[in-house]
Amino acid sequence: MPIEKIFSEPLVQIACGQSHTLFLTISGRVFGAGETHIGQLGPLCYSNTGSAALLFSESVPCFYISTGYNFSYMCGVDGTIYCCGSNGNNQLGDAKKGRYGMEEMKMLDFGAYDWGREIRIAGGDVHVVFYNRMFNVG
Repeated sequence: MPIEKIFSEPLVQIACGQSHTLFLTISGRVFGAGETHIGQLGPLCYSNTGSAALLFSESVPCFYISTGYNFSYMCGVDGTIYCCGSNGNNQLGDAKKGRYGMEEMKMLDFGAYDWGREIRIAGGDVHVVFYNRMFNVG
């Protein structure tokens, strides 16, 4: 099925993990499809889904999404970075091993550092890199 028939508005980004996919619309809404056994589709999606389901309903729209093997990141226009899924190797930025997303969406706190809307996130199997246009890496 053509992707235009699935969404009521244009997509600006698609990110694929090991067995899940995120979709970002022009208005900042985030949809997802695939497996969510570790919470990689966030707290609004409780079971695996073969069709796109709304994942992010915060009042702040997102401008960027990224996925890793079994985790996801969403960047809000206010600078907040949300993440969910596996944290078995600290890939969600929290020393507490485990997972986020089944009951909560984790918000990362970088303190005074302002990533701005230039942030980009690259996720791998069990690691993640944050960078901006000036190539500051976190």
